[in-house]
Parts: sequence; structure tokens; C-alpha cells
Amino acid sequence: MTVWQYQRLLTRRLLQWSLFSLGMGVVLTRGRSLWRGVGGQFIGWALVNMGIAYFGTRSANQRQKALADPQTSAVVTKEAYNLRLLLWVNTGLDLLYLRGGRWLIKRGNYGTGLGIILQSLFLFLFDLYHAANVPDEGASPDASDL
Repeated sequence: MTVWQYQRLLTRRLLQWSLFSLGMGVVLTRGRSLWRGVGGQFIGWALVNMGIAYFGTRSANQRQKALADPQTSAVVTKEAYNLRLLLWVNTGLDLLYLRGGRWLIKRGNYGTGLGIILQSLFLFLFDLYHAANVPDEGASPDASDL
């Protein structure tokens, strides 16, 4: 699998999670107070992740089309490095979101806090898995190539 195919797979999976979250959010907002808070978070995170999936796909497609040969070793190595870096950064951010959800629960905002924890836990595992499996484990590009 090329890094370009992997990016499309990654954004397709994120979109699938977003659609699941959106559907669950709609169902959960019809429940009791706790579940309404969780559902609201599911809907909010779904919309943000849909945007990330859309713009991620669009950006990758535009970069690939703009290159004379998107399969050269240097291009593939650079794309893989950048994607891996982005996913590792997101993995770290997911840990911060987990802490934020915990903080909200400690302050009595159980539904919102639980919704954030559930979403960020999934995204932590999602980003961690995908960062560890980006194809082309080539060396990082020179700083001048970034």
C-alpha cells in the first residue's frame, strides 16, 4: 500500500467513525441528562472529524496531483514522515482531551466529560494505530525538504 492509498484509507475510516458518532449522538440526545451530554459531544466531534476527513482527503489529492511523480522515493518518504508526525501529534492531543474530559467530570459535568473521554479514547487508539502503521518507514527527510 502506498502512502497515498493509506491516507485515503485513513480518512475513509475517520469518516466512518464520524458517521457512527453522528448517528449515536442523535440517539443519545433523546435520553436522560447524562446521555444527552454524551450525545451532544458525539455530534460535535462527528462534525469536526467529518471536516478533518474531507479536508485531509482534498489536501492529499491536491498534493498528489501537483507533483510530477508522486511515487518517487523522496516524495513518498516526505509524505510518510509528515503523515506519521501529524498522527503522533494528534495522539498527544488526544491525551489532553482525555484529561479535559476527566476535569469536567470532576466538576460535575458528567455527560459532557464522559462524551469527551469516549471520543478522545477512540481517537487516541485510532491515531496511535495509524501512526504506527504508516507505510514506508524510510528515514526522515532533510529539514530543507520539508
